[in-house]
Amino acid sequence: MNRIKNIFIGIILISFLPQCKKYTIPSPPGYAIGVIIFYGPATTFPRVTSAEIKYSFLVNGKEYLNEYYNRKGGKEWKIPRHGNYNAGDQYMIQYNVSDPAGSGVDSRMLFDYPVADSSVYKQDVIDFKTNPPQ
Repeated sequence: MNRIKNIFIGIILISFLPQCKKYTIPSPPGYAIGVIIFYGPATTFPRVTSAEIKYSFLVNGKEYLNEYYNRKGGKEWKIPRHGNYNAGDQYMIQYNVSDPAGSGVDSRMLFDYPVADSSVYKQDVIDFKTNPPQ
């Protein structure tokens, strides 16, 4: 009987936890080359911190800035906890075509797609039309 009571209490508590919205970028997304301004890896000592990223990207000649970080239960896009990501490094950005500035969630850095030169960027954009990154 005590076990059933604990399960019931657990279900009630879980139902009151804040629900995390899974962000998506509306189709069709836009792509741009993003430049890292700041990358902060996650740390556990002496203080626990989340990974964070700040970057800029150009759309139609206008510069946009975005930053977000991982946090437990957070709604933001995922960022690698550790890695060799430096200011000035370039990666593909996926963004909401109708609102590139968004509210910090309408663009994301695609860490699996570094941009070495414009030919790599152009080929990735072509490939993403049939197989967009998840």
